Amino acid sequence: MQTAAFTLHITEDGSNLPERFSILLSRYVNGQVVSLDTIVVNQYPFTTEIQLENSSAGLFFLTVLNEKNRAEFIWAPTNDDMRVESNYWSLRNGFMEIANSPENQAYAILINAKNLFDARLEDLEMRLQTISAFDKDYKHQVAAYEDSIEFTIFEFNIQLQALQLQFPNTFTAKTLVGINQIPSRRTNSKWTEEYDGYLSLMNEHFFDFIPLNDPNLLNHYALEDKIVLYLDRYTLKTTDGAEKGIDVIMNAVSKNTNVASFVYNLLLRNFINFKTETLARYLIDRHADGCALSLSVQDLKRLSEMQSLMEGGSLPNVNLLDSKDQPQDLKRYATKNRYTIVYVWISWCVKCQGQSPKIVSLYEKLRKKGLGVFAISLDETKEDWLTALEKLDANYPNVCELVPIKNSSVAPRYGISTTPKIFIIDKEGKIVAKDIYGDALERIVGELFSSK
Repeated sequence: MQTAAFTLHITEDGSNLPERFSILLSRYVNGQVVSLDTIVVNQYPFTTEIQLENSSAGLFFLTVLNEKNRAEFIWAPTNDDMRVESNYWSLRNGFMEIANSPENQAYAILINAKNLFDARLEDLEMRLQTISAFDKDYKHQVAAYEDSIEFTIFEFNIQLQALQLQFPNTFTAKTLVGINQIPSRRTNSKWTEEYDGYLSLMNEHFFDFIPLNDPNLLNHYALEDKIVLYLDRYTLKTTDGAEKGIDVIMNAVSKNTNVASFVYNLLLRNFINFKTETLARYLIDRHADGCALSLSVQDLKRLSEMQSLMEGGSLPNVNLLDSKDQPQDLKRYATKNRYTIVYVWISWCVKCQGQSPKIVSLYEKLRKKGLGVFAISLDETKEDWLTALEKLDANYPNVCELVPIKNSSVAPRYGISTTPKIFIIDKEGKIVAKDIYGDALERIVGELFSSK
């Protein structure tokens, strides 16, 4: 790494200029925007040389302090004579001019080409989705649109290659071109023979061109955007499809430990934030080896809570009053049964109204064999709760906090976003199954009691 600098010039253009304001210099690295320095502007015009010590090439930002709009630019140690110019109002809106910088010439060309490509590709793919399967020339129309899509991709890749030739030693050419490159059957005769459509090719080869040996790979959000795009557009919207997508992503980056750890944590954070427990567990079980965990304290807490609610985890205990104002303890109750259904419900929930009688029936059928049911109502009023209980005529413990859901202690600990919510736990409170309803619940409970 080297010590280098660039010049920042703030003009006196515009009216109502503040006597003094601050500019925050920051950069993107490993998925985070890291603050580097604060520049205080106290006169107009203002010129200063900004030293960047031990900084690698990548994406940097200038932001008027306490404003949201960032002016982004590429900086590299070799770009020592770069000059950045703006005025207060333009910089507040994220705009500036950059001179003497092949790095940012290349970056501007890439951004413009990518914006045009994305708009054209999105338009073509939306048109493809509108074709009716009942049209007599359906297959012909699909083939024509897919051919247009792949030609658009082919043209974009040619633009990227031309950019590399024009600015060969820039961060854009070395790093960003590879990340942005997209597979096309037009560029590989083998792919033409193996894949019937561009979507199947994308699903398996979307990450083939990532420059994994580039030490600056994680100094821009392009890889993060590519992963999000892949999961959104080029994987099946099913659990199996998402799991296959996870495998494709992690296998693609597995040769670089730092990149693999970054991508692993990126995916895990997304699965935590969207509470997709199944995918989080799949990622941890299949791809945790060799990946350093790098999560915020808040995300670590969420992950711990999520893991406790996965199969094999321990369901948090509940100790609340039942309809007769008697305390009921879930952990103690579970020890008396072979298996216990923990059933979270609410009286006005339509799905609960269909599920609750089935829970009662299943309990009566198997309680002598060791099935227990511990129901937790999220009703806010005792009247609604008791009225529903009278209709059910249930003989198992049923407790309720009688508080608004937003104040419930059970809902957040049990990851409740909708009702009903079902867990099956063993004597020790370990979760053996969850989120199963109707006939599937009866079948799985029956299988549990038929096993030794």
